[in-house]
Amino acid sequence: MRAVHSSGLWVLVLVLVLVLPAPARADWTVSPFLGGQMGGDALHKNTAVGISGGWTSGGWLGAEADFSWAPQFFEQSGFTTERQVTTFMGNLVVAIPHGGRDMFQPYVSGGLGLIRPTLSEPGGIFALTDKNKLGADIGGGATVFFNRSVGVRGDVRYFHGLHEQDSDANAFNLDLAAFHFWRTSAGLVVRF
Repeated sequence: MRAVHSSGLWVLVLVLVLVLPAPARADWTVSPFLGGQMGGDALHKNTAVGISGGWTSGGWLGAEADFSWAPQFFEQSGFTTERQVTTFMGNLVVAIPHGGRDMFQPYVSGGLGLIRPTLSEPGGIFALTDKNKLGADIGGGATVFFNRSVGVRGDVRYFHGLHEQDSDANAFNLDLAAFHFWRTSAGLVVRF
């Protein structure tokens, strides 16, 4: 029931975004980043690479897609050949109002998408390789522009798997419904 309620909320937010008047100015941004993941199911600090891209209005609202890949998310046990996590999220971005918006922009963001943990042992005897798990993320950060087109961005996000499914059972005893971790990241931003 909770998943249906939250899905309905996201549909309502999407409808409101589509019926609001179009902004006078819109910016498109692309941001490759380097990040670190920790906490929760990330039992050790590990590196992630990724890219975010999206649209922000001349006002306070925007949307973005966020992709990241952490090739060594899970600890090496001596028997694992793959131990990565890939995420792909669609987020609503809300700018935090303040003076001087063009050069410094704090924001909060959150959304839904896929979290894909990949674990396997030699020969694929035990493998978790085809589980796209519905997940959510929420976080915030800030972008600082050096000029109209180029800047840097840093943020912190929390990722969490959503509702339990029968297909969540796996040989690694990994609870995919409660799968969660934090990601910090920093990267270049190009605005056009």
